[in-house]
Amino acid sequence: ELQGNHVPETLEYNISSFVFRAQRPFHPRRLDKLLANGFDGVLRSKGVVWIAGIHESSFMWNQAGDAMGIEDGGAWLHGSEDPSNWPSDTPQEYRSAPYGDRRQELVFIGKNLKAAKVRKHLNQALVTDAEFEMGSEVWAKWSNPFRSAALSDKEKPAAKSEVVPRRKKKKPAAGSAVVEGTSPAGSKMC
Repeated sequence: ELQGNHVPETLEYNISSFVFRAQRPFHPRRLDKLLANGFDGVLRSKGVVWIAGIHESSFMWNQAGDAMGIEDGGAWLHGSEDPSNWPSDTPQEYRSAPYGDRRQELVFIGKNLKAAKVRKHLNQALVTDAEFEMGSEVWAKWSNPFRSAALSDKEKPAAKSEVVPRRKKKKPAAGSAVVEGTSPAGSKMC
């Protein structure tokens, strides 16, 4: 490396990333199923999500390795704040969208990441066009495993409510080793 032949870790270990964005909610049952199955090659993902049937609250998605958490992210601007009080850097598309700033905005980082496959699974977990047309009043009637993470402050227990969906453990390929809590280079991950 001192001779100028440094290979970036992203190339050496085939690390890549992408951002998934959508302006429609995840269907709660399809999202739960997706999270239960996990994502091949994803080391870390995080961001803000919108789940159909829970109109007032955003959720924070936080995944590292096999640990997955989705927790209350607070109120969306749309419907809780007068648009004149929204931060000045709020994109115009959110100001004029029917559901305002409600959205999916997730970053995925992985090794040998098959971004197209992950995107396909995420898109399949979104509400369909027909379901989207039904609107938030119908979505609120759906069974929703994420509803407990969005309880009002009065209804919440003293500890922060968190939903941790089931994750299937994947068996490592023959001859490979899986060391949880380390990066591909073997250094400790935070």
